[in-house]
This record gives sequence, structure tokens and C-alpha cells, in this order.
Amino acid sequence: MKFLRIARRFFDSNNWLLLKNTTTLGSKTALSKYAPYPEFRLANIVPSITKNKFVIYLAISSFCLTSCSETPPSDPVCRVDESEYPQQTANAACLIRLGDKLITVTHRLSGKLDLPGGTSDNLESAKCTAHRETWEETGFNVEVRQWLGTSANGMRFYECNLDADFDDSFVEFPVPEWASLEVVSIQLVDPYATEFNQWRFPKQLTAVRDMFNKVEDSAVQPQTVQIK
Repeated sequence: MKFLRIARRFFDSNNWLLLKNTTTLGSKTALSKYAPYPEFRLANIVPSITKNKFVIYLAISSFCLTSCSETPPSDPVCRVDESEYPQQTANAACLIRLGDKLITVTHRLSGKLDLPGGTSDNLESAKCTAHRETWEETGFNVEVRQWLGTSANGMRFYECNLDADFDDSFVEFPVPEWASLEVVSIQLVDPYATEFNQWRFPKQLTAVRDMFNKVEDSAVQPQTVQIK
């Protein structure tokens, strides 16, 4: 999913615009827009075209790589308890608490723990970014609730409720096929029992522990049967 977004950025770059403005004249290639100018002679154009072919190759390779995984289902409708005013647009992540533990993901590239979350697409609110990224990385359709804090790099953290029959007896959760290129495992961890070097962003662990204490428990509570 993120590979495809990266590929789209390649195609939206000035390099792709260079190819769009290219015309073929017999055996020669020239830029239709810049052909009148001597500094855009064929000798100067060919390296750019070669570079763009390489960019296109990378984009196609990324697409083929992602095609090896199951196609993700459409993102569910964004679920928030209430909208923020003014609306925030930012990278965002979810804190999901089950009992005394926190749902985390292990990223394939770093091998480190992280909260489910990621990059804004600039067309959605920060709450919806947290919702979408959590869905893409875990398959959990959470409800995004209160804002908990913002990191130094602008990542917004939200309390998210897992509306399902889970409790803290779970140790690991299956990774959706569509997330397997990015996520190795999904597990419950005690944030106070982990070390800083176990986290993808070690400096955030202190803040994660503080925010964890503000998050409502999503675990299914055992029902008490009253005998009359």
C-alpha cells in the first residue's frame, strides 16, 4: 500500500513531467517544450531520459512486489467519536489498550516495535489517518477517540478503541496478508516492561507510557452473573 503511494510520487515528480513533454522525431529525441534552446540538446536530454526509465523501472518493480501479496480490501469508513475543530491534518497513530498491555506492530525493515500508524494523505483528518493506517497495518477497524499528544516531529497520537471480543489473554494477532510486506508481527506488550532500544523510535517511549495511562481499556470485561 505504501509502496504504491511511493510509486505514485515518482510519477508525479518533475522527472515524469520530463517524459510527458518528450517527442520522437525520426531517430532523434527532443523536448518539444525546450527544443528551441541550445542547452537542451540531445546530449543533455538522453541522460535525463535514461534516469526516468530507471525511475519507471523502480515504480514498476514496487508494483510487482506488492502484487505478490493479497490485495487489501477497501478501507472501511473512518470511525471517530467526534470530529476535531479546527480539523487537524497530520501523520497519526493509535494507542490501543487491552488490559495492562498495548497493541504494537513489529516493522519488517527495522525489526523494532511501533504503534500502528503512519503518513497522512493530506486529504483526510489526522483522526482518519490514524484509523486508516491502523486498518492497513493490523486489520483492526478501531474507533478513534481523544487526542493524547503530539511528538516533536508532528505525529499525533490518539486513543483508539478496539470494538471486538478481545482481552489481554491474547499474545499475538495474525498479520493480514496485505500488510505482510511491512509488518512482521502484531502483539501485545507491556510498555513498562520494554526497553528503549526495542522501539523503532526510542525517544517516544516515555511519552507512550504516559499516554498509555490515559487510554481506556478495550478488553472485554468478564460479565458478573447475579444470582437472585
